[in-house]
Amino acid sequence: LCAVILSSNATLLETPTAWQSMRLPFQGVKLYHGDSTLLARLLMALTGMLSLGGLYYGLIPRLKSAISEEALAGALSRGLSIALPAAVVYGCANLLFLFSLPEVIKKTLLAGSGEALLFYVTAIILIGAIVALFVAFKGGKSSIAIGGLVLFFLHLFSLAAVRDYIRRLKIDEFFQVAKVPVNPQWDSFILWALVFVAGLAVVAYMVKLTMKESN
Repeated sequence: LCAVILSSNATLLETPTAWQSMRLPFQGVKLYHGDSTLLARLLMALTGMLSLGGLYYGLIPRLKSAISEEALAGALSRGLSIALPAAVVYGCANLLFLFSLPEVIKKTLLAGSGEALLFYVTAIILIGAIVALFVAFKGGKSSIAIGGLVLFFLHLFSLAAVRDYIRRLKIDEFFQVAKVPVNPQWDSFILWALVFVAGLAVVAYMVKLTMKESN
């Protein structure tokens, strides 16, 4: 449900032409489903989370002590049996997303000039991650699976930049970020940074307590 809501909101963010119809006449809270990329976005969110969850299941036992190699190998095999198919479907969802974009934006991405070059970088990293997961699944190598996990995270960061580029292309005729006046609010940023660091410290402490109890 969360994936559906987030995908719907993210899609609506890039579709200013639909805002008026979503607001008037007011008919209560409803999800936006009038964009051709929505299904692809939803599939990407679901399969991406499933793939990362499988990797978490397969690799997290290695952070614990007093676990046999047989148990570690079994966890890795089961985790990769989930992560690898999910990653393949995720890759197909990325292709579906590309071909569901408006023709002008799709041609801009495939041209690979300027910021659009990042699209090819993102695709290559994802292919590398899937290959790494396949090799790890066949060979039972946790180090290769960790490499695949790192590549997957790099892909997600790169994909975020590509998605932002696509968003700017789609709303360019309505709104241009470069023309918005910038008024930095450093006090708010510093507060956010402090809360963020404190949150990471709390999460690290909770993980440490959990590992102690499980041992």
